[in-house]
Parts: sequence; C-alpha cells; structure tokens
Amino acid sequence: MSLFTVGKNFLGIYYNFQMFLSEHLKDLHLSNIEFSLLYMLYHANGTSQDELSRLTYLDKATVSRGIKSLEEKDYIFRVKDKVDKRVKSVYLTEKAYDKRNQIDAVVYDWYVRMMESISDMQAEQFFSILETISRNADSIASDIRYSLHSAQSNKESVSLL
Repeated sequence: MSLFTVGKNFLGIYYNFQMFLSEHLKDLHLSNIEFSLLYMLYHANGTSQDELSRLTYLDKATVSRGIKSLEEKDYIFRVKDKVDKRVKSVYLTEKAYDKRNQIDAVVYDWYVRMMESISDMQAEQFFSILETISRNADSIASDIRYSLHSAQSNKESVSLL
C-alpha cells in the first residue's frame, strides 16, 4: 500500500463522516462544526476556546464562529477566567445535555456501520496504532510550528538590529 493510498483512505473516511453527519444532524439543527465542538465538550466541559481549537484541529476563527452559534442556540455559555480575563471557558447548558443521547446515537450508528466485519481485536489494534500515528503527526506539526515561530522571532530580532 502506498502513502498516497493511505492519505486517500483517511480523506475518504473524513469526508464520508462529514457527509454522514450533515445528513443526520439536520433534525438537530446543528452544523458539522457545531457537532464537533459539542462532542468535544461532552468529554471536556469547561475547556477554553483555544484548547477547543487545538483539540478539534479547527482554526480559532472557526471555533469562535461555532461557539457563537452554539451560544445563540442556547447549547453553551462562556465564562471569563478569573485570573486571565482574555481566556473564556466554554460550558454546556442543560439543552446540550438533553441532546447528548441523540448525538451519541448518530456517532454510534456511524461507528457500527464503519466497523462492520472488523473483529474487536482488529479494531483495538487499529485504534491503538491510529492513536500513535496521531501523536506522531501532532509532534511533527508542533515541530513545524516551533521552527516557524523561531524563524519569525529571528527575523524580528535581526530587523531590530
């Protein structure tokens, strides 16, 4: 299997999941972005917007728009940090908790259909390997961000001289 095939498969899974979500979230009046944020908050309620951006791999502007929309729909509320007023933590409302079973059912339906004909042992191995690959990819991206930041800092230092 080539790296192209692996990449194509990952993209295919991602886009098919997005299409599946779009269809199944219509009744809940949620966008895919809103779903991603809610789903993450079900597992990390009280997370800051910046952390939500990191956890969902969405840029800060997209997270901000999604948070604003969820707030308008009364799914979440934000609280400013007592120490750092720039940081806002995001919390789920009762309405969001009331929708959790429906949202979990959508995810479970996708998972069951996606994992059809795959044994529990194969699934466990796959997810373990996928987690390792994801951590490695995060590390690579972190290295790139660090080197880009360092290069920018060096340019600024040189221009100050």
